[in-house]
Amino acid sequence: SEYSVGAHVKDVLLWGAKQMRAVQGEGGVGGQSVCGLVPRVFMKVDDDSLLSVGDVVRDIFETQQPLLGMYWGHLLVMAKVERDPTHKYYASKERFVGRFYAPHMRGMAYALSEDLLCALGAGLKHGR
Repeated sequence: SEYSVGAHVKDVLLWGAKQMRAVQGEGGVGGQSVCGLVPRVFMKVDDDSLLSVGDVVRDIFETQQPLLGMYWGHLLVMAKVERDPTHKYYASKERFVGRFYAPHMRGMAYALSEDLLCALGAGLKHGR
């Protein structure tokens, strides 16, 4: 299928950015909840994953201050492009010319601060 993992992540980020902007329009200010008390975080979690929500919240909100430009999760760096046509993640040279993908988010869960999510969403929306 031409619908790649990258396309899925792009769709998730665009959807998340749209949701954040919708809530901002209801009185929220960038980086704050509608109540203005707590910075907002967008988290993507696989549907077959279990999280210890209390531990995740503590890890993000107690160790990641301030929550500007915050990314929580696994970042894959120097991932080699799969050239074997039988492989699940095969990418032809026509589809992707490089030998390595740019650093990217992956794993069963990751979280982004509102400012980072909205910046990524805006860039993706405009094809950057």
